[in-house]
Parts: sequence; structure tokens; C-alpha cells
Amino acid sequence: MADFGSAVFRHSPFPVPAGGHTFDFPSLTGRQWLTLLSSENWVSATVGELDEETHERFVDLVESGELEPAHVRAFAHAALAGAAGRPWWEAQRLSGACFNDNGRLLGTALLSGADPERMTLAAFLACVWATLTKGADATQIVKLEAELLIPPAEATPEERADIDDDMGPMVERLRGMPGVSIG
Repeated sequence: MADFGSAVFRHSPFPVPAGGHTFDFPSLTGRQWLTLLSSENWVSATVGELDEETHERFVDLVESGELEPAHVRAFAHAALAGAAGRPWWEAQRLSGACFNDNGRLLGTALLSGADPERMTLAAFLACVWATLTKGADATQIVKLEAELLIPPAEATPEERADIDDDMGPMVERLRGMPGVSIG
């Protein structure tokens, strides 16, 4: 499970599991992650960030069939979650929002002083979230949270289980809003 407190100021490698193996993933800046996530194949690009020795071991495990394509994707998701301190889909959605509208959100975050080159991904995405929610009322925040927090279809059952407890308070807030009906 992603841990914001560990990720926000991390400057050392952290363990990332994949197919019964664990690999040390380097601490990258927010800028490096934004570059990875905006690449055509961010999963392969993420694996490419491993140090040379670890990368060779990873590739050997893939070539031998011990790591399957699903493990490679799970590895990239886990590395992203570990760096972002939040589930991978939240990190993808927040970073992707930076590039929507010709970079309006990114520009606003940069103008407010957020520098992804000098920050971890977790810290930068916290700035992005603060920028998105600045001036929003409770209804707007709940709507933004719903768009951010709900796992995508490709989230694994384990990933979904990790966030089930976190979704309870949001569902209760939605139930308390006029005009909102949740079973």
C-alpha cells in the first residue's frame, strides 16, 4: 500500500515487489516521473530506470518467463504508487491533469512555486491537488475526490482492497449531500 509519509521526502531507493521478487527502485524527482508518465510506454520506461545490475536481473527474469507481462505492469504500478505515496491510478490522473488544457494546471502549480525538479513525485502531486482544490467548495471537492479515488477497471483485487477502508468516509460524505443517492 502506498504511504505518503514515506514517499513525500524520500531520497533513497525503495523496495518494489514483482512476481515474488523485490527490486530496489531509485528515488526520482517529480520531473523525472512526469517525463516517464508522459512517454508512450511508461511501463517499459519505468523498468528502464532501474540501476544497471537490477535492470539486468529484471530482464533476465522476464526472458526466462519467471516474470510475466502482468508482473511487469504490476511492478510499474507499484513503483509509481511508492513514489507518489498514493495509489498508482491517482498518480496517473493527477499527473495527466497537468498536461490537459495545454498545461494550464501545470502552469498554475509552477507559478505557485512548485518545482518538480526539486521535489519528489509525492510532494509535487500534493501541490497539484492543492492547486486543483484551491477555492473549491465541499461539493466540488467531493466530486474531484470521486474522480481521483475510484480505482479503474484494471486495478487488481489486492489494490482495490487496499483502498476500501479509505473510500468509506468519502461515501458517507456523498450520502450526506443533498440530491445524492448512494446504495
